[in-house]
Amino acid sequence: QLLTQVAGRAGRGGIHGEVLIQTFSPYNSAINFAASHDYESFFEEEITLRKELLFPPFVHMLIVHFKGLDAEKVLLSAHEFMEKIRPALTDGISVTEPAPSPVERISGKYRFMALFSGEKLSALRKAIKSTLYTLKHPDVDIYVDMDPQSFL
Repeated sequence: QLLTQVAGRAGRGGIHGEVLIQTFSPYNSAINFAASHDYESFFEEEITLRKELLFPPFVHMLIVHFKGLDAEKVLLSAHEFMEKIRPALTDGISVTEPAPSPVERISGKYRFMALFSGEKLSALRKAIKSTLYTLKHPDVDIYVDMDPQSFL
């Protein structure tokens, strides 16, 4: 979307514009589809991959983020959180154990995350909500992102 938007803005009006994309993956299909403004082909390829990999819109995803100044305390809190919600994990839910976030540290705070995916997450959401109210770790911030737009 961003590549297409930038390309669309280059050369508006009477001034000729050009877009240069610097990448390690020049043959990436998303880049090539954006360069040729071929939304339909991009969609067909992307929706097929998402179905095969069980990504949205075919399943729901939920990320629980944990952050704090002391990495050990954050990870301990994350593991305690996971133990409390484990009974709500049914067969149709896949889960990753808490792991460092893609950007591990921001503003001096360590960040970990656990990712859940499945077709029906309502029981899990209730367990998470209940655990958020009962789990007390004042030095650790915990927040939930349902159907996240980004993993960062």
